[in-house]
Amino acid sequence: MKFGLVLISWVYSESRAEIVKRVLDSIAKTDVIGLSAVMSLTFRESEFMPNSEYQRFASGIGLPVMVWQDSEFGVVGQPMISSYSASKLLEADEEITHLVFMYDDLIVNAGWLQKLAGLVERHPGARAWSVYRSRFTQCHRIIGGDDVDVLMTMHDGIGCVSREEWKEYRPTVKPCVGRSETTLVEGGHSFDVHHATTRPGERWATSRDYWNNLAPHEFCSAVDCAIDFVGE
Repeated sequence: MKFGLVLISWVYSESRAEIVKRVLDSIAKTDVIGLSAVMSLTFRESEFMPNSEYQRFASGIGLPVMVWQDSEFGVVGQPMISSYSASKLLEADEEITHLVFMYDDLIVNAGWLQKLAGLVERHPGARAWSVYRSRFTQCHRIIGGDDVDVLMTMHDGIGCVSREEWKEYRPTVKPCVGRSETTLVEGGHSFDVHHATTRPGERWATSRDYWNNLAPHEFCSAVDCAIDFVGE
């Protein structure tokens, strides 16, 4: 099993810069001992965040990191950039078996990847896996489980999927009218809602949270954070 970590970042304000710096420092502490993993870091140039911060992060984490600027892709918006980054990472490394979608507002527990590996091993036939359960239960609900892990209706930000799952799913996106972001073609859903809607199957999560959101979305206020974050 080899993980491909897909991290995208856009710092659009001074306050966001503080969040992203903390998140990068957190992710850099990820325990990768005994695991096989590689990361793609795709960022947008910003007056609020020097490119050197991303280079510092890439050199400080204990795994190979491919650094790209999203301007190289010629697209805008989180779904499209994540999609291009994931597919480009798979093309660069044929040994990757699982993709993990990460974002620059999520702090992590150092053991998150170890916990994710264990989760995948316990439920190899799942559609997706995650070490993060959002409190935004309008979308992310616990619907079952066993004595160790829980079943979810969907994962925030897709979570982790197999190489084969991504190749089958890879969504098409188009620009939203009047916005710089992009949306998924079918129904205008977000990435995670669209995946859960179009790709039914078991979505397993750990029974405690090893990621936590530092910048909840405006539309769901402060509830868009972990249920039970174990801490960094």
